[in-house]
Amino acid sequence: MSRMGKFDDGEIKSFLSNLQNSLHNQDILQAMISEMNDVGNLGLIAVKERTPTDKGRLKSAWQKTSATKRGNAVVVELVNNTEYAASVEFGHRQKVGRYVPAINARLVTPFVPGKFMLKNSMTEIEALMTQRVDKRFTAEINKLFGK
Repeated sequence: MSRMGKFDDGEIKSFLSNLQNSLHNQDILQAMISEMNDVGNLGLIAVKERTPTDKGRLKSAWQKTSATKRGNAVVVELVNNTEYAASVEFGHRQKVGRYVPAINARLVTPFVPGKFMLKNSMTEIEALMTQRVDKRFTAEINKLFGK
């Protein structure tokens, strides 16, 4: 005795149609760009909170670029073009004994350690970014399956 099975390819056709439409409309890419913009905003908040404040120029100079696709990646950048931003981030050498009118004192240490406000903020945000982007990507793929 033999039995013949019946295969309904309707779900596969529906999935392929949804996938083709999604790729054509770049829905998934736009969702990833949107999510990276949101994560970039959180990163901007975090780096501003960690930035030391004297007159506020360094803190207010932080900017976020809009997320864009570069190669196979979606990239968002946090930028600070203040001339002394790198010195505050990484630290800097100074000449002991030099008089600085702004602080009305002579320098006593040869090196000022960095604050690492960007590095520490990115370390904090990377885990959140991976979690949020993975969740959003899964949600977009589930839409293709009609879930």
